[in-house]
Amino acid sequence: MSRIDTRQEPIAEAPHVAQGWLAGLRKEQAVFERRLPQLLKSHRGEYVAIYRGRIIAHGPDDGKLAYQMYTKFGNVPFLIARVEEEPTVYEIPSPEIEQSECEATTRPFTRPVRS
Repeated sequence: MSRIDTRQEPIAEAPHVAQGWLAGLRKEQAVFERRLPQLLKSHRGEYVAIYRGRIIAHGPDDGKLAYQMYTKFGNVPFLIARVEEEPTVYEIPSPEIEQSECEATTRPFTRPVRS
């Protein structure tokens, strides 16, 4: 199983992802981390949507937030993150890679929107 830390830097090697998108996501991630102490007081356990350095929306359902963001802003880089003290780590099994190979070859990444 690979471990995915939701607060790690996005994968830079993805060939279809433009550098502008990565830069945009890094900026939104920095805003989230800088504002996390305040967000923990006001939105703990919720998801927040960040676009152009501002918190645009929040709520318990990241899918609904993603829909709202795509509807309002289109296909632009924005971040949806869960407000929590310790990042959630997802265990994702991979049938193609054995356990030992997986741990040695994968690295954590952040997805701006959970599918």
